[in-house]
Amino acid sequence: MDLLIVLRNLLRGHWGQPLHATNGKSATPEQAAGTSPTASCGETDQGRFGSGNDAQGDLAALGLLDWWNTAFTPNEREYIETKYQPEGDDRYQPLTVGRPPRKLGTRTSFLIGLSNWFGSKSETGIYRKILRRILDEQAEDYETVVDDPLVLSVLHWADDQMKRGAMPRQEVVNLLQRQGPAPGPFAGHYARGIDAWPTMTGDEMQGDMKRTAATTTALQMIFEVMVVRNIEAIALEREGRQEEAMKLYEQNTADAFDGPHPYQRLLALYTASGRVEDAIRACEAFISTNLRGLRPDNAQTDHFRNAINRLRGDDCVG
Repeated sequence: MDLLIVLRNLLRGHWGQPLHATNGKSATPEQAAGTSPTASCGETDQGRFGSGNDAQGDLAALGLLDWWNTAFTPNEREYIETKYQPEGDDRYQPLTVGRPPRKLGTRTSFLIGLSNWFGSKSETGIYRKILRRILDEQAEDYETVVDDPLVLSVLHWADDQMKRGAMPRQEVVNLLQRQGPAPGPFAGHYARGIDAWPTMTGDEMQGDMKRTAATTTALQMIFEVMVVRNIEAIALEREGRQEEAMKLYEQNTADAFDGPHPYQRLLALYTASGRVEDAIRACEAFISTNLRGLRPDNAQTDHFRNAINRLRGDDCVG
């Protein structure tokens, strides 16, 4: 199969499904959209901090000022800047003032983080505009990596694992994140990572640095498919389109997403519609996924077990 077609299919999520979105660290829609498992996966076209001394805030540093000025009304821009305070200081306007003091990552990961600040139903218009830009950025991401053979090799391997049912999307991400000596996308030349660099020659270290960067870029792109599904599902819920939202949440549970959000929303939505067995299935899916994840959350496991007991009318905690 042509590599570009493979890449398009991979980033579209489940085969034949449209590109959707999101990650969740919370059991509420308002807090569901999380960040990538990595802090960053490379520079943007503008560079992380813009060029020279011209950068004015995060948006300029990431090359997003034109979008900011055209997508939002003056009132929306004022509202967003008033609410978005990642430094916890309302005197600071990080979107449009000054040079970013921190690592911003890619435009996609930055926008995912920005969307987290606008979780109420009254903010759906702003949330939708950010989501549309996230989808545009994802489309640009895969066009950009077409010329990078190392990233493509990782994505091609990941595509094969998911298409064959060898492992779900989250397990692919987990394997790439570990970057251990297990068989992987580099056919015996798996990235060994920073801990091994002192033992390598200069050429070996340069090669491993490139493989590590390629792995990081690929795993973020693969993971963000699930993140964006959650973001879009949240928007659909706010618009009263619960059935469409549930389809996206189900895609994430099939991909073994390791945060509780899609499972919690399915539990709530199925319970509200009287679909008790489906609600129980969502709980059991989280428990199974959580137990084999990188960082099992015992409190969340207990929460879903208790939910199963309530649904079954069992007073005993199993």
